[in-house]
Amino acid sequence: MRARPWSAYRLGLSCGRSQARLNEVLAPPSLATPRWLTRFGPLDPELLARLESIEASPSGLLHLDFHADNALVSRGELHGLVDWTNASAGDPRADLARTWSLLVTRPPGGGPRARAAGIVQGLLAAGWHRGYEQVAGSQRDMLLFRVWALTVLLQTTRAEVERFGRSPAQASLEPRLAELRRRAGLSPG
Repeated sequence: MRARPWSAYRLGLSCGRSQARLNEVLAPPSLATPRWLTRFGPLDPELLARLESIEASPSGLLHLDFHADNALVSRGELHGLVDWTNASAGDPRADLARTWSLLVTRPPGGGPRARAAGIVQGLLAAGWHRGYEQVAGSQRDMLLFRVWALTVLLQTTRAEVERFGRSPAQASLEPRLAELRRRAGLSPG
């Protein structure tokens, strides 16, 4: 990305298509867990109940950490994926929402260099979304999965804050999560 920022959208397309194909794979039984939605930490009962009521495919292969830093890329195309620590069986929309949360919610910071990085990150995210839809079509009920993904990201961020101190990411996630919960008709949480 640093060497060829102009290829961000094309790389996003490749990654999105690959993630959609990955999510179509039936996960091995060893990855199946009865409560995969809570693997990162507890969820409030209201959100958990709503997600369980719409879960369509609890057995798709999920990476749950699919982002540019874990993608092995050559000539603008995805050739491999690393860091399978979070892999699980579950609803593919969770993997897509988790990727969204990792791509679009991290604050780029200030200054011209950071703004340029934010633009490149936006192009990557737009390509990723489009590539995913080209393979898997438009996904329904994504708002609830995005609430789940931000909740998980905030839980992870809180754990980091306990170790390293407050971060800008945590400050930017809390209001965004509150707004998504409101739009989804969930209590403030």
